[in-house]
Amino acid sequence: MLTPCTARATSRTPKFGARAAAKDARAKTASDTKEALFEALRVEGVRRAADLAASIAPGAGGTGSETGDAEPGGDAAAPSLVGRFLTRCLVEVDGPILQPRTAAGSELSPDLVTASADLEIALTTLVEADQAAKALPAGFTAADVMQLMTRLHPHLPIDADAAADLEARYLGLVLLGLRAHAESGQALPPGPRWESWVDLWRS
Repeated sequence: MLTPCTARATSRTPKFGARAAAKDARAKTASDTKEALFEALRVEGVRRAADLAASIAPGAGGTGSETGDAEPGGDAAAPSLVGRFLTRCLVEVDGPILQPRTAAGSELSPDLVTASADLEIALTTLVEADQAAKALPAGFTAADVMQLMTRLHPHLPIDADAAADLEARYLGLVLLGLRAHAESGQALPPGPRWESWVDLWRS
């Protein structure tokens, strides 16, 4: 026979269980909503980069130098398209968004896969044009562009203008070195595949 105290505790158990379940459901909904927002930002970041690269490509209706300035380390007579992309991307596109983190082993969303493929195609066009113009050496790949992006745009604990100046300085040095290597006629060792950059999203 149940005592009054035991009876009261027993009658409350389902209520507490329902309340906990409701709380868990709300937490899951909030988590799903937050992840959906992050996913939208990831896709938007990659899509913006793809559109930017496409706008710079030869025959796209623009040279990518709307400001009239050559990229750091470039030559105004023979500008590097990849240099222009990196120069503008460092300012216009959020670097961390271009390295979206996903759970280890998880699949990328269809929208992110599509945006990534478009970015690869657009960057490959820029790379091949630069290689033909001796602005980039053979062996340099579209994945190299994105690897440079993530390394040229770190979070530095300094003033934003000073950080931007450093980014421009080091980008200029990299572009000068790549151009000199291309003009020497020497090829780089085979560069990374696009999949190797995408795989970093799951690390």
